[in-house]
Amino acid sequence: MTARTEIEIETEIEMDTMAAILDQYPLQKPYLFEEGLGGMNNTTRILMSGGERFVLRIYNNHADAAVVKLEHELLHQLAAQGSIGLAVPEPVVNSRGETVTRGPQGKLASLCRYLPGERPIPANEAHILGLGEAAGKLTNALAAVTPDSEPIYLPYYEWEQTYAELTPVVLQALTESMPESAQVDELRLQIDLLLKERMELSARYESMCALPQQWIHGDLNFTNSLAQGDAITALLDFEFCTRDMRAMELAVVLVDLLQPDVEESLRKIGLFCRGYGRHVRLTPEEQSILPVLMKLRMVDVSHHFMLRYREGLDPADVWTEQVKRAAYVCGWVNDVEHRLLTALNNSLIPEGAGTHELS
Repeated sequence: MTARTEIEIETEIEMDTMAAILDQYPLQKPYLFEEGLGGMNNTTRILMSGGERFVLRIYNNHADAAVVKLEHELLHQLAAQGSIGLAVPEPVVNSRGETVTRGPQGKLASLCRYLPGERPIPANEAHILGLGEAAGKLTNALAAVTPDSEPIYLPYYEWEQTYAELTPVVLQALTESMPESAQVDELRLQIDLLLKERMELSARYESMCALPQQWIHGDLNFTNSLAQGDAITALLDFEFCTRDMRAMELAVVLVDLLQPDVEESLRKIGLFCRGYGRHVRLTPEEQSILPVLMKLRMVDVSHHFMLRYREGLDPADVWTEQVKRAAYVCGWVNDVEHRLLTALNNSLIPEGAGTHELS
């Protein structure tokens, strides 16, 4: 890490914006900064102030304070439960007694106390099993929260409302707007595949609505968690929490375990599900629809980045890579769906099936 005593970080956030945000907190100067492990939606900076470390997050994809307030309300309730056995971010109150801070040009920000750890990796089997257990624990904890705020984001199965502007005509126009090349021919095929998957998702709408519903994290994965050694110790980035299908929490993580080696992928999926199944019993209906939910996750992610591209937030190569990944995952699931369901059924004990022992 390169420490700095002034706000001089080379970032898209201008110096005066950063200063205006930090001046709203009772922090001791000077600050020492390092670049944090941020995602595609936000800017993250780790800073030292008065001998204590904090994480500053600046929201780049929206300026809706209600979204952040709901996130913080859920974090407060999770922390108050005290039984989850995992750390979650602890928002810091600013000088106005609030945890959501607004900077120049309407930029939203929040400050949390630093949580130690490194990102877990799918190559570490202990991390896979541990993240499965963490996801199960979180599912149970979120089932008990009762926030005053209503969900901001629609559930995954309402993707047609969320992405209403991304009609087939718009998707095809986006493809045709790319410079002509061999990659564009591939992109056309990938978009065609996603359009077919959208038709299947529409046909499954009623089935998804009938599944057990509760609050879910909605974006839980290896990059939104922390590990110390082989143990998963913290879960992060609750920005997309909403009420949705309970089984969607599991589907979101499973897509990150897919790779060309089918046998290895199925083994890792089984490992993750064994961890999850130690804490949550899914219904047979939830288990049988998981392959569809995995594809729903990828359609949602690809469409999210299509919107960001249309809004000028990302260059073209970001959304085309997301489309490529989404098409790959959907094709993978279609090719091995029967074997995938077998692996899921062997690892997840359905609700009402009695007790089970795991090594």
